[in-house]
Amino acid sequence: MESFVFVTDSQFEAEQTLLRYDTGTDSWFRFGRSEFYKEIAAGWDGHLYALRFSDSATVDKYDPMTLQIVGSVTLARLFDAIAAASDGRVYGLAGAPSSIYRFSPTGALEGSVDEGGIFAFDLDLSSDGRIAIGTRSIGWGVTTTALAPVTFFP
Repeated sequence: MESFVFVTDSQFEAEQTLLRYDTGTDSWFRFGRSEFYKEIAAGWDGHLYALRFSDSATVDKYDPMTLQIVGSVTLARLFDAIAAASDGRVYGLAGAPSSIYRFSPTGALEGSVDEGGIFAFDLDLSSDGRIAIGTRSIGWGVTTTALAPVTFFP
């Protein structure tokens, strides 16, 4: 995605709460709908996925070059973190204890895996299909896009 870094802005008075930082020009640009977002994730399909703060079940999809919204999907429940695969599937991390859910590009639930009673806060997806889960207490967990049982590492 060129020389850009994308983040959310927690200033609630801002009209647009997504920010693009251009490392080449050392400049910031505010974009997005007039929504507050709790997370933004770079999808392996080349799009940005922004999880709304207001309902935490709706994910807006953006083109990272034009910064225009290219779609939205509403998932079956509220989420704390998201990731997106190259085929447009969305993965969501929810709850305490936490579970990981897999959704089709249209938002249909395809499966889930329970984390085993751990409170997790972060979800990251590698290009080879591994999913990393960050916890507050025991370290990191790893599963796959097939939603295999989670293995934890202290």
